[in-house]
Amino acid sequence: MNKKHNKFELGFAPKKFLAGPLFASTPQKEGRKVVIKKEVWVVGGIDSSGEKKYISKPALDIRHGILIFLLLSIHGMENMYQWNKPLNISFKKLAMLFSGGNGSRDITKVKIILEDLQETYVSIIGTNITGNVGKAESVTFRIIENFTTFNYNGYNRLENIKFHPVFIDKFLNIENLMLFKLSTLLKLKSRLSQAIYTYIPSRAFHRGKQNPFHITLKKLLEQAANFAPSTKSKRKEKVKRDGTTFDIINELDGAPMTRGQLRVEMCETVDKSDYLLNFWSEFNNFTPSGPLWDAWKLTGGTVREWTKRLSRRCHLEFNGYDINALSYIPNWDSKHLVFIEKVYCLIGQNYFSETIGDCKNAIIEDRGIVNSEKYLISALMNAVRKTNK
Repeated sequence: MNKKHNKFELGFAPKKFLAGPLFASTPQKEGRKVVIKKEVWVVGGIDSSGEKKYISKPALDIRHGILIFLLLSIHGMENMYQWNKPLNISFKKLAMLFSGGNGSRDITKVKIILEDLQETYVSIIGTNITGNVGKAESVTFRIIENFTTFNYNGYNRLENIKFHPVFIDKFLNIENLMLFKLSTLLKLKSRLSQAIYTYIPSRAFHRGKQNPFHITLKKLLEQAANFAPSTKSKRKEKVKRDGTTFDIINELDGAPMTRGQLRVEMCETVDKSDYLLNFWSEFNNFTPSGPLWDAWKLTGGTVREWTKRLSRRCHLEFNGYDINALSYIPNWDSKHLVFIEKVYCLIGQNYFSETIGDCKNAIIEDRGIVNSEKYLISALMNAVRKTNK
């Protein structure tokens, strides 16, 4: 996503790439230095003057990265890429999106991460950082300059979120090279997978199976996690399990990118001292499936329009009328939330509000509805079937 372009619609990638992940997979204990496009980013471990100094806030990790990506994505949609305007959003909605849409609303966790973004200093060292062509300079700033919390009728809201202009200018150009899909990033269950996924697609995009981007497991772990076990077997165990039940290789293999999908294979190095990870891209035709897609296709809806409309899902926020109507349906915000959000994107806000309003009235007027959940699902499916007619 750049200043005038929606990342979900990016159709090609420049033949540039990231030299390493900006966000580590694990919480950091000190500052972190990363070289990006010949510029040195020093994150954490410095004070407002840019000097190295021990402070309470260390470098940022992938949790902070995910929240940044979410906020920028929402900001771009809500404010039409006018980055100087502050962003306002429901705390509850942001926490749910941060969790990957699984119903979790850990507001406290998100607030702590926001405070880190407001309190951790970043220093960029390079040339032409502020528009002075050819001049070497260093700029130090906090990623988020300001945000406030606000309680309105029992609903917690975040208001006046404002990013530092230098960060916006630099980071959007970097994000444009990452080539990942935000929806996929949020679905990955391992922090290590998430950190790798924000970095590797830029290296794999222009590669095929016959000429993959390859990197040793030791180097990849050093870059993504700041730590690589000393033995080959322990390094393999790290990516196979990552301390959890998640297999990193299986999570990343087949992961959708901005275009195509990421593929990965692991084999031993020639000297048997380590494992080698080979990454490349595949571009197969994507066809949706399922009852909702069948209803959409029945009215003449295309794959292109389906993908375009559903890409708005991470930006939507139900208004008070919608929430009130949906509150008459048990489990709407847990069991049925993904389905409801998809229908909202497909049929548009006005038709969606009209449909769920009718459902609410039918329940209030006791029209003999036996199961309100099934009634809502049926009504929304019918609305999708009528959308393109």
